[in-house]
Amino acid sequence: MLRTDKEFFIDCNGKIYKYHGTDAENITSIHNAIAAELYPDIKHPVEFVMRKGWILVGSVAYNGSLLIHKQPSQSQVDILFDLNMLDYLYILTTDRVYIQWNKQMN
Repeated sequence: MLRTDKEFFIDCNGKIYKYHGTDAENITSIHNAIAAELYPDIKHPVEFVMRKGWILVGSVAYNGSLLIHKQPSQSQVDILFDLNMLDYLYILTTDRVYIQWNKQMN
């Protein structure tokens, strides 16, 4: 599986955004490349889309986990369920730490 297949974003409506360039092996952050392509005028595009509630899929820093800064939308939950990835979703808490989303629901 290619790196571009494992690292992408899911917006609040459930739309998946992947990198489609041919130079992925030369890019340090696929997520930054995707976000910068969508929002070229934003200084920190990954942080921008994360604050909007997008899910970052394939976090290298968190062993491939899925990260979100807000409660996921139903569309995002549905997509993750369909992709069999819901158990890997981590949400940022008010203490600025990530916890597994389905565990914080209990």
